Amino acid sequence: MAASFHLEVGDLLSTTLMQLMPVEFAKELIEGLMTQAPPAPAPAAPAEPAPRPPPRRGGRRERGTPTRARNRTNTPRPPSASI
Repeated sequence: MAASFHLEVGDLLSTTLMQLMPVEFAKELIEGLMTQAPPAPAPAAPAEPAPRPPPRRGGRRERGTPTRARNRTNTPRPPSASI
């Protein structure tokens, strides 16, 4: 059994794809496509996320939390050049 089709994607791609398979396997594929499957059960409602604790003041930061560099001299920083 040979199954083929032509695929075109605008001016980017134009090709013919072909798949060879034994006749018995092709019959199984067709049977699977032609029989109706029972409807899938509705997805469960997503669980509500646990509430986040309020941010800690002082102390240690959580891992992965970015920090800002402190200007310890209290002098104004020059504006950064945009790229």
